[in-house]
Amino acid sequence: MRMDAQAGHLEPDPVIFMVQPSTLSVFGRQGELVVGDAVEKAVREAGGQQLRFPVVFGPRRARGWKAQLRLRTDDLLIHYPDGTVFYDGTMPTTARWRSDVAATGDVVMVTGPVANVASFEPAMAQGLTSWIRIPLAQKRQ
Repeated sequence: MRMDAQAGHLEPDPVIFMVQPSTLSVFGRQGELVVGDAVEKAVREAGGQQLRFPVVFGPRRARGWKAQLRLRTDDLLIHYPDGTVFYDGTMPTTARWRSDVAATGDVVMVTGPVANVASFEPAMAQGLTSWIRIPLAQKRQ
C-alpha cells in the first residue's frame, strides 16, 4: 500500500494528512465488503477517532504512537503503538508548521480513503476519516 504524507493545518492545529492514492479493501467469500479501508480500520483500532464537523481535536495524545521528522532530509517515520511502522517516507514542511509542532511537541495525523488533500472534506462529511494526536520529535540531523 502506498501512502504519502503532506504537512498542513486544520486551524489552528498542525496536521499530517495521510493521502492514499489507492485504498486497500477486504472482501468476503461472497464478494461482500468486509473492510472498506484497511488503513482506516488499523488507525481506529489503535486509538484513532472519527473526524467530524466542526473539526475539534482533543488535546490528549493517543497512547503508544510516535513519530520523528528529520528536518534536513524531510524524512518522516511514524510508528503504531506496537512499534511497527505505519509510515516511512518524506514530508516537506514549512517554518510555520515546524514552529507550531515545536510549541506542543505533537501533531494531529488525519487519515482516510482520499487521493489528495482536497478530497478530505468530502470524506469527512461522509464519516470516512479519522484523526489521532501523536508526539513528534523534530531532529536537525
